[in-house]
Amino acid sequence: VNVAEADAMIDAAKANGVMLSVFHNRRWDGDFNTIKEVIEKGTIGEVFHIEAAMGGMHHPGTWWRSYKDLSGGAMFDWGAHIIDWILQLVPTKVKGVDGYYHKLRWHEVTNEDHTELVIRFDNGVTAQVEISYIAAAIKPRWRILGTKGAIVMPGWDKIEVTFEHEGNMAKFEPHIKSSDWKAYYKNVWDHLANGADLVVKAEESRRNISINEAAEESSKAGHTIVPKHV
Repeated sequence: VNVAEADAMIDAAKANGVMLSVFHNRRWDGDFNTIKEVIEKGTIGEVFHIEAAMGGMHHPGTWWRSYKDLSGGAMFDWGAHIIDWILQLVPTKVKGVDGYYHKLRWHEVTNEDHTELVIRFDNGVTAQVEISYIAAAIKPRWRILGTKGAIVMPGWDKIEVTFEHEGNMAKFEPHIKSSDWKAYYKNVWDHLANGADLVVKAEESRRNISINEAAEESSKAGHTIVPKHV
């Protein structure tokens, strides 16, 4: 789905008075919501830089998700969830996007082997996303820097928080919340049946698509792209 198609669907939904949402069930991931809570409590101060990564050194497989005409590309798959997380953590206007896409090894499938994008926000925050199938050295899943500390999630089962305490730097590992992916469906039902606020709005996903499009355009053009209306 591109931005023009997203706009057409949003307009059609409004014209016909129907609900339109996107399956961002990963907003209910326990690790993400644990990190979000630490940030909202001010434990690491004001966030100014975010890094998130997925991947490793392995063949991406020959299923539909590895073919660009079906999945939209490596960054459109897992990257869409990561971008959605970042937009939840930094709810402000995007100033520019830089993309770096590489096709170097797995030529029997059509998705990129390595993709990176950098988002610059109006408030000065920068965010970097990496999705790679040729990364022999794996980055942490999360690395978030704040003015008073940092959050690092090295793998899948531990979050490390560094923060200021009585003039020194201290560390703790918060309990990771449980994931509740069914909550997406519960919210859709509650919205339709009871008029509850829809958590995942189509306009939010349109921002995500616009950033993805800008990153790919930037990779081809070799310079920063300013996505529209984000």
